[in-house]
Amino acid sequence: VVAGRVIALVATAAHRRLSILLVLSIVLCLACAAGLAVLLLRDIRRQLRQLAGREARLHRLSATLDQRVAQRTRALTEAKLRFEVALGATGVTVATQDRQLVFTWISKGEFGMAPEDIAGRTDEQLNPDPSMAAVVAAKRGVLDSGQPTRREVRVMHDGAERWLDLSVQPTMEESGEVTGVITAAIDVTPYKEQETRIRLL
Repeated sequence: VVAGRVIALVATAAHRRLSILLVLSIVLCLACAAGLAVLLLRDIRRQLRQLAGREARLHRLSATLDQRVAQRTRALTEAKLRFEVALGATGVTVATQDRQLVFTWISKGEFGMAPEDIAGRTDEQLNPDPSMAAVVAAKRGVLDSGQPTRREVRVMHDGAERWLDLSVQPTMEESGEVTGVITAAIDVTPYKEQETRIRLL
C-alpha cells in the first residue's frame, strides 16, 4: 500500500512538472510569436513609409512632366501659328513627300483641292498635265543626289499657265539616308507676265 502511494505521489509530481513545462513552453512560444509580430509590424510600417515616399516623389514627377508637356504644347502651338502667319504673308506653299513622292503634308490647298485631300496623293495625281514632269524631275533629282535644288518650273492646269519658284530640300534620317523631300513653292506667275509685257514693249 505504501509503495502504491509513493508511486502515485511520484506520478502526480511528474505530471505537475510536465504541466508546468508545457505551460512554460506555450508562454515562450507566445512570447516568441509576439516578438516576431512586433518585428513584422515594424518592417511593414517601414515598407509603407518607403512606399508613401515613393508615391509622393512620383506625384511630384508627374506634376513636373505635365507642366513641361503643357509648356511644350503651348510653344508648339505658338510656333505653328507664327509659321502659318509667315506662310500666309509670303504666299509660300510648303509640302512634304516621302520617297515615293506621296504627299504627307501640305500647308494649303492646291489645284482646287483641300490640304487633307492632297495628302496621300502624288504630283501626277493632283495634276495629270505633262508639264508636271519638270516638278517631279526636280524632286527625284534631290531624292537621288541628297542635294537641294532650286528652279523655276512652268505648270499648266485646266488650260491656265502658272510659274513656280520651286525649292526642294531632302529630308534625312540620322544615318544620312534620304527619306523624302520638303518643298517650298512660290507662285511667280505675275512677275513672269510682267516680264513678258516688258519684252513686248
